[in-house]
Amino acid sequence: MIIPPLWGIPVVLVVGIAVVWYGWWADRRATARATAGYTPQSEIDAATHGHAPDAEHLLAVLARLSDAVSVPTGAAGTVLTASVPPGHVGPPSLEGRIAVAEHPLVLLADADLNDPVALVPALRHARDEDRPLVLVAHTLGAAVLDTLDANARTGRIITVPLTASSEVIAQLSELTCALPLTEQDWRAGWLPSGAWGSAEAWVADAQRSWIVLPA
Repeated sequence: MIIPPLWGIPVVLVVGIAVVWYGWWADRRATARATAGYTPQSEIDAATHGHAPDAEHLLAVLARLSDAVSVPTGAAGTVLTASVPPGHVGPPSLEGRIAVAEHPLVLLADADLNDPVALVPALRHARDEDRPLVLVAHTLGAAVLDTLDANARTGRIITVPLTASSEVIAQLSELTCALPLTEQDWRAGWLPSGAWGSAEAWVADAQRSWIVLPA
């Protein structure tokens, strides 16, 4: 029978303690990240979409769309919080419900986004900058949309979540100078400075976006 050396016992104990400690630390870190972006349900229920501009201001924004670039995007109905006022001079195809963001930060995900915890660093940065956030991905899961809606309804951050194809995301990257991030980037919370793009104004309906770029 082979008897293992006595020094092996403390080594095993040290490794075991390290594994347990890392699991505890990783769980605490994930919980802290999730809590940073958490909005109590009572706060959500009491809130309404308060970020839709008034009709006069909205007309002024829509009048700027004559110089806008238009691309196909998709938007869920809950995102479209404003109505096109009568007499607008924007694109004739723009009608019904729309979403509006002025001077937004832009993030592009060349991926499907389903984990709301992955959004916490982006939401925190947009809130610190006090700017709206336009987020474009292949698809956006229900939990992600709920998180963005909660932040918008409670006045934390104006968000415009949209879906688009890889080709459109590549086009938006050229227009806004935002670096598209992969699913691995989002999971790792990697948001380099080059990931952020911007626009002068962004208007979207259920099927298209109109982007006003800096002069």
